[in-house]
Amino acid sequence: ALRASDTFEKNDVELNRLQEYFLTVGMAKVATSAYEAFDLGILRKGVDQVVVNDNRRIAFAKAQARLLADKGYTQPAMRNDIKVLGKQALGMFLVGTDQMEAGKYISEHDKKIANKLAYVMAGGDLSAPTLVSEQYLLDLEREAFLSLTGERKTLERLQHMLQKGKPLRN
Repeated sequence: ALRASDTFEKNDVELNRLQEYFLTVGMAKVATSAYEAFDLGILRKGVDQVVVNDNRRIAFAKAQARLLADKGYTQPAMRNDIKVLGKQALGMFLVGTDQMEAGKYISEHDKKIANKLAYVMAGGDLSAPTLVSEQYLLDLEREAFLSLTGERKTLERLQHMLQKGKPLRN
């Protein structure tokens, strides 16, 4: 939601931008290269850097960490300017998950997970687009995650992924 909000431009169709991020996360898209990760919005242009040479990655990361420490890096203040779209986005996402389940593309539990993701990324059930804080979104995410970990099917998925290294569709 934060990264989508950062890409919103005046007179832009914001819902389309948010939907791109929702689909990336919801479909667990994985980049096949660092450069594709930039296109998916996983890595950020101008912020994240790519080191192709395996033998240089650790040294480069260490040098960057030292540079930040030498400059007196401190954790940035939490933001309060994240635009979420509320019911407008939530409704669209929920209709989409209903259609995916009806078409047998996703299971009932996939839909439950996607709906939790939709709720968080929309910023909850807000009646209009609103600016919210990072903490507000983190609280929504924590609530969604904890409710899913109380589900037997979620625990089965977690266990399967840890044991087999592959997702379980239950």
